Amino acid sequence: MTKPAYQPGATVQLDEQVSADVVDPHGNLRACKVLEWLEVVGGLAATQHCGHSVVAASVDTLTLPNALPLGSQVTLAAEVAHTSDRSIGVRIHQPGLQLEAQMTFVAVDPQGKALQVPPLGRKLASYVSPLRRRATASTAPPQGFLQRKTPRQKAYHHRAELVRPIHLNTDGMLYGGILMHWLETLAARSAQTFLSRPVRWTGLHGLHFLKPVPPDRLVHIQAAVAHTDTDTLTILVQARSENRDNGEQEETLRAFLTFTPGDGKRVPSLTCDSAQEDALFREVENLRSLRDGVRLKGLSEQFQTSAIV
Repeated sequence: MTKPAYQPGATVQLDEQVSADVVDPHGNLRACKVLEWLEVVGGLAATQHCGHSVVAASVDTLTLPNALPLGSQVTLAAEVAHTSDRSIGVRIHQPGLQLEAQMTFVAVDPQGKALQVPPLGRKLASYVSPLRRRATASTAPPQGFLQRKTPRQKAYHHRAELVRPIHLNTDGMLYGGILMHWLETLAARSAQTFLSRPVRWTGLHGLHFLKPVPPDRLVHIQAAVAHTDTDTLTILVQARSENRDNGEQEETLRAFLTFTPGDGKRVPSLTCDSAQEDALFREVENLRSLRDGVRLKGLSEQFQTSAIV
C-alpha cells in the first residue's frame, strides 16, 4: 500500500450532486449522506497533512441552515485547522457558508495504533481548540435516562438492528454511514412525534465514535428530545452494541441532532423534570453557543484573509 503524501496544511475539495438515492421523503439530502461526504473530504485533508491513514474520532459540530434539495450541486472544501499530539481538527465548509462543520481525526498505523501528528505550523482557526475540549468533556446521561417514560419524553423511541455482513466496512466493522442512517431515521421519528408534523434536519453537535462495532452484534439505538427553542428541537441519540452471547453492552456513539419544523411553525417548549434532564438541556445550550462562536470567528478569519489578498 502506498503511503499518503505528506502535505501539511493541505486544502481538499469535493464536488457532489444530490441524487434521488440520497434524499429523504421530503426530497432533501439525508444527514447520513452529508456525514459520509464530510468523512471523505475531511479524511483526505487530514491524511495529506500527516502522511498517514486516519480514522474519524468525532463530528464536533455541523450546521446546515438551508435544505439541499434533489439536484443541488454541493462543493465541500476541507482544511486542517488545528492539531494536537495525536489528533487533527479539520474545518469543512461549503462556499457561502451553506454548510459548516468541524471534525476530529486520529492518525493510525497499519495495526490501528495512534501516531504522532505533525504540528500545523499556523493558527488558521485557534477557536477549534475550546470547542473540542468542551465536546470531549461532555458526559453521557445517567443509566436509564432515556428509558423513563415521563410525559416530557413522550417522543422517546428505541430500535435494535443486527450487524450483518452487508453492513461492514473494509476493516470488518460496522460502517459508520449505516449507523448514521439508523440514528438519523430514529432521531427524525422522535422529532416528528414531539411536533406531530414533518421536520427537517439542520445540524449535529458533539458526535463521538466511542467504540467500533464488530459483526453479529445487536445495536440498540435510543432517541429522545433533549432541548427546544422557538424554532428548533434537538434530539439526543445514543447507540449501544450488545454481545448476543452474554448480553453485555457497551456505548458506541452519542450525538445531538437538531431539526426544524417543516411548516415553519413555532416549536412547543420542553419541560425538564429532573436535574439530569436540565443538565442535558444546558449541555445543548453550551454546544450551540460554542458553535455560534466558531462560525463568527470563521467569518472573521475569512474576511481578514480576503482583505490581505
